[in-house]
Amino acid sequence: MSITQLHAARVAETLARPPRPCALCGVPLTEVARPDDTFGPAGPDGRAHGPDPDLAHLSDPSANWLGASSAYQYLARLDAALSQADPLSKRTETTWLYERTIREYSALKVRLDLGMSFHYHQMASDFDAASFAASWVPGPQPRSARVPYHCGQPALLRPSGWRCRADGEVLTDESAELAAV
Repeated sequence: MSITQLHAARVAETLARPPRPCALCGVPLTEVARPDDTFGPAGPDGRAHGPDPDLAHLSDPSANWLGASSAYQYLARLDAALSQADPLSKRTETTWLYERTIREYSALKVRLDLGMSFHYHQMASDFDAASFAASWVPGPQPRSARVPYHCGQPALLRPSGWRCRADGEVLTDESAELAAV
C-alpha cells in the first residue's frame, strides 16, 4: 500500500468517526480538517467554539427576562434598565431587584470584556485506562501497518499528508518507513 493510499484511508476514517459530545456543553462534535492543517472538533454549525452553557439562555429571547438574543444585547438592555432606575435610586432606598441587576450587569460586563462568553469545544474522552493497562506489554512495541514512521517515530497525520514529528517533513513513499503487513 502506498503512503498516499494509506493517508486517504486514515483521513476518511478520521472524518467518518461518529459524533461525540462536547465535554463542556454536550453538543455533538465531529472531526473536521481545520485551515491550519490539523484535525479538530467542530459543532453542528461547523465552528470550533460555542457559547458557554451558563450564558446560553442569553441567546434565546424566550429564556431571559429582557428578551435579548445575545449576551451583548442583554448587557445593553440591562444598562438601559439601570439608567432609567438610577435617578430614582438617589432619592429612595434601593430595592433588592436594583441591587441584583447591578451585580448581574457588573459580572456580565467583566466576563464579556475579558472574552469569557464562549468555550472551545473539547471531545469527551473515551480513553479507558483499565483496558489499556490490561493490554499493555512492556518493552518495544511492534510497528503498526496503519501508520508510517520517520526518524524512528510514528508520523503525524495531517489533512495535507503524513508529516515527520521531528523535522516536519512531508513524507513520500521513498522517505517513509512502512511496516510490513
